[in-house]
Amino acid sequence: MMKPDQQQRYYPLTHAQNRIWYIEKLYPKTPLFNLGGTITFKGHTDLKRLEQALIRFISNNDSLRLKFVEVEGQVQQYFSKDDTPEIEYVDFSFAIDPLSRYKEWVAEQVSIGFELIESPLFYIALFRLNPNTCGYFVKFHHLIADGWSMNILTSQVCEMYGRLIDHSEPDSLGEYSFEAYIPAEKELQTKDRFHKDKTFWREKFLELPDAFLVKSSDDIRAERMTFFLDEAKTQLVKQFIKRHNLSMNSFFMTIMLIYLFRTTHNEDLIVGTPVLNRSGKREKNIFGMFVNMMPFRKQIRENEDTIALFDQVNRELIQCFFHQKYPFDLLVKDLELHRKGYDQLFQICVNYSNAKLVDQLEGLRSRTRNFSRVIRSIRFICSSRIGMNPEACDWISNTR
Repeated sequence: MMKPDQQQRYYPLTHAQNRIWYIEKLYPKTPLFNLGGTITFKGHTDLKRLEQALIRFISNNDSLRLKFVEVEGQVQQYFSKDDTPEIEYVDFSFAIDPLSRYKEWVAEQVSIGFELIESPLFYIALFRLNPNTCGYFVKFHHLIADGWSMNILTSQVCEMYGRLIDHSEPDSLGEYSFEAYIPAEKELQTKDRFHKDKTFWREKFLELPDAFLVKSSDDIRAERMTFFLDEAKTQLVKQFIKRHNLSMNSFFMTIMLIYLFRTTHNEDLIVGTPVLNRSGKREKNIFGMFVNMMPFRKQIRENEDTIALFDQVNRELIQCFFHQKYPFDLLVKDLELHRKGYDQLFQICVNYSNAKLVDQLEGLRSRTRNFSRVIRSIRFICSSRIGMNPEACDWISNTR
């Protein structure tokens, strides 16, 4: 435990960060909360300017300078003034099998966790597979980034690279500071809206179904199964959604609820879903950890009309989204789950993503492959997403 540096300004963790820190302490020194991916380009790429674009990206986003410390028994964070780190360069073109060695290297990097205290929580490297294929690899700890942050990354790097190629002035792309967000989140708790959100969630979970309360496991192993819906099936889903005025998110949520009802025979169901937790242009342009977990509770009765159920879930989800900014860690505290021996409100999580990542870099076609090892403390995660092919979607499940 360190004593505070009187010259340094410390900040408390945000609610989203608090949730990650708590689970990280349950599973220390693991890659549990690594997220990121690889972005690969086909064609001639100016690696020097791509490196400069990545360095600019680091300097433009203050959350990448976050350091975490334990000061007088409390976890705090500060924004370091470290020099910009060098971007590592890895050339696989000299390997006997460049693609295999590249895949091994990515797997190795993904499996390496971060040291949380007083250490950088990101790693970025450039790589080359052959004279015509190169790219960059990024890895972040979930304390400083979320899935939406990947959109910000690819967009900013692409924009900055284009400016450098065109020899235009590569100034900052905007004043979007995570440091400014921290006190703003605190101020939100003084607003009437915050107290209305609190009342909404407390009333919804005044009584809890024992079947869906869960204690964390020491086992963080997981297996991933991916099922692809072809174009024809995807179009059928879209037609159904349009005909019944649903959202893709509510469609997959309802499918999961029906599945749980049929397999567990529980009528009172709770399923979690990650929510963006960003309001307005400013927050949507800040690289950082914002994602909140939102519990969704639904009671289903035998012989209930399926179409009516889809409509009910859609309407109730919209109502819950209106109150999504109430921090999940505060809800867990309000419900006194820890005192009762529990630390989760649900065992199942449904996540729908339709993020549109930048797929070109100055005319070069790019390919993005994301990885994420987060939330393995939940027993089953279902992710549905629209990928680079807008006419197909895939259904991913991570199980323990």
